[in-house]
Amino acid sequence: MNSERNKRSRIRKLVHLRRLPTSCPFGYSSLSTFDEGYYESVFVVPWTKSACSYDADLMIIGQDWASESHLKKRDECIRVLGQKPTLATNRNLKKFLKKYMLLEFGETWATDVFPFLKRKRMSERIPQNLLVECAKTYTLKEIEIIRPLMVVCLGLRTINAVRVALGQNTLPNIDAASDVTQSDKLPCIEIYGATHTGGWGTTTRGRKMNAEWRKLGRRLKQLQQKRK
Repeated sequence: MNSERNKRSRIRKLVHLRRLPTSCPFGYSSLSTFDEGYYESVFVVPWTKSACSYDADLMIIGQDWASESHLKKRDECIRVLGQKPTLATNRNLKKFLKKYMLLEFGETWATDVFPFLKRKRMSERIPQNLLVECAKTYTLKEIEIIRPLMVVCLGLRTINAVRVALGQNTLPNIDAASDVTQSDKLPCIEIYGATHTGGWGTTTRGRKMNAEWRKLGRRLKQLQQKRK
């Protein structure tokens, strides 16, 4: 098993790669240059600041972190925590983790597939080919470094980016993503998709989200018991 020191060193290499001027896709901004690096982080994305357990059993993967318009005013809370606790995505995620997995957010490893900033709104759509490319460059390597028992990808586009990066087919809907994704590239790590925990997802899926997380919680417990 990789030591925490070794894991930290390998994560730093990914961060160095992400900071290179040539790494940022055209039309997006780099954390290291936006607002003089105010939101820069020692992690691939700032979200990890609040969820950076190197021995995490669970990894959470979102699609992307933020947009320039969302960060137009310097926010000390976001800079320090890498997240806004009042944001629906974070509030709902923490609720599901606590209720069904008996975990605090800080006991997980949280990251995003796309580690750059969108220029416009938070809802701006990122081309799927960019998500896949970033999944290959950063996300799969983060999973391999941390080696959690389970990975939960928030949203259909997120799980499909990871699957395509693994050389697998895309899934038609989030219900199909509730079945396990496994690959020889990441042996012994189970990857699942779940409805995004933002306001729109929780409103449209309702009780189905509780069923999703209940199932994930049961499976995580099984994996933890199997490891003992």
